[in-house]
This record gives sequence, structure tokens and C-alpha cells, in this order.
Amino acid sequence: MELNIQTAELALREASESNPGAWADHSRFVAEACKNIASHCKDLSSGQAYIFGLLHDIGRYAGVSSERHLIDGYQYCVERGWEKAAQICISHAFPGIVENSLR
Repeated sequence: MELNIQTAELALREASESNPGAWADHSRFVAEACKNIASHCKDLSSGQAYIFGLLHDIGRYAGVSSERHLIDGYQYCVERGWEKAAQICISHAFPGIVENSLR
């Protein structure tokens, strides 16, 4: 399945139905923040930033967990062929990992 804004929004909606909670609204706020930040950076896509913000906590579909949602989100995205989103899922809770991977 192609990753675009519509599929990301659908994935988040389905995941939040599986495990309702504030995490889904949090993901929407993060998506908006990512989009706004990216709009001020010439080398970043606002649309891609929005998508990755929506999906960064998608692993919470499996339930409330601490770091486990990183693995669940990674697997969720890999199964769909969303490699970059998978990278965001697995690394967003560990400061320094994303920055180091961009070097």
C-alpha cells in the first residue's frame, strides 16, 4: 500500500479504534508540528513530515506500553513497505539516534 496522507490518516484512525486513547490526538498534534517545522526548511517535505508525525506512535495500536510501541510500530510499517516511517517509529524515543543516522 502506498504511503500518502490518506493512507496514514486511515492507519491512525484504525489504530485508534483498536486502542482508543489520547495518543491518537497527540499524533495529530505532532503531525501538525512536523508539517509547520518542515515548511521552514528548504530540504524537507511538509507532506512527508506530516505523514511521519501521524505514524510515529502507530505501534500503540497494540496497546499501552512504554518502549514496546516502538517495535510494534516498526513492524507495522515494515509489513506495509513503509521503510522510512518504520525508521521514525523505532527511533523517535531515543534522542540522538535520528540525528546520528542523518549524518
